[in-house]
Amino acid sequence: MSDAIERLVSELGRVVEFKEQTDKVFVKIELSGKVNPLAKSVKRAIDELINGAGLEPTVVMVEKGATSGSSNKKIEPSAKFRGIEGVGRVIAVASGKGGVGKSSVAAALARALSERGERVGVLDADIYGPSQPKLFNLEGAQPISNDEDMIEPVISVEGIKVISIGFFIDPAQALVWRGPMATSALKQLIHQTAWGEIDTLVVDMPPGTGDVHLSIADQLKLSGALIVTTPSDLALADVIRGVDMLRSDNIAVPIIGIVNNMAYFAPEDMPEKRYYIFGDDSHLRKVAQEYSLNIVAEVPITTTIGAPIETAHFKAIL
Repeated sequence: MSDAIERLVSELGRVVEFKEQTDKVFVKIELSGKVNPLAKSVKRAIDELINGAGLEPTVVMVEKGATSGSSNKKIEPSAKFRGIEGVGRVIAVASGKGGVGKSSVAAALARALSERGERVGVLDADIYGPSQPKLFNLEGAQPISNDEDMIEPVISVEGIKVISIGFFIDPAQALVWRGPMATSALKQLIHQTAWGEIDTLVVDMPPGTGDVHLSIADQLKLSGALIVTTPSDLALADVIRGVDMLRSDNIAVPIIGIVNNMAYFAPEDMPEKRYYIFGDDSHLRKVAQEYSLNIVAEVPITTTIGAPIETAHFKAIL
């Protein structure tokens, strides 16, 4: 059991005391940072692990250098909460399928809004595959907490406020969590981040449909959503599932439109030429018509893989 607990704790600190008695287990954990949004999720997982063995858990978390559990500052998210004080509209960028460039589109949209003078924040809600630290060249950044134990988002060179689970974990390690742990961590990112006054919060949703999407809809008042896809038939099948999810009673968010990413390739020396590598947009347009959706942007493939998407594609969307 102690080895399993060590693995759970490895992302946020270390076990400094472990005592197993006849019917009880005491675990003391030293956090490596002052505020870590993973703490409550990991504590819950440890409780469940110990309870599963038929024992009563006592899990104490303390800040690094603290001498007793009494000095630990408890990390608790708010209760059910809709909207964030100081935040205007909240735009979700979603995809039914991974690998279609959803995170790149979210970053480009945030940059486009910032370029036209809006105060912008980005919430990386892709708990299992956070990409925003890399997309904003913020890898290795360490968020700090303010006097109220709220996490200060990391600010990009464009002045965009970014928060991501990627700031708190080792990027070389896979995050192996059950659904409740992921949603708990996400809630803490939402409620413990000091966003301040911003006009638009762009939420980089995880791919697919699941608990995290429902949690975001429950915790945030979404103003609208963009669906990102590629022209391939495989991706379009997932677009339909994404539309059904966003229009379901549990989420019920207006869909702004579809972003057709990797729509075509245009050589730099022959920009008038267009090569539809993944197929033309005829099937996409049929799906859009059937579901009463607009194709609001078509983003070409660039010759430099991984290069930031040009913001011009998104300036007229919102």
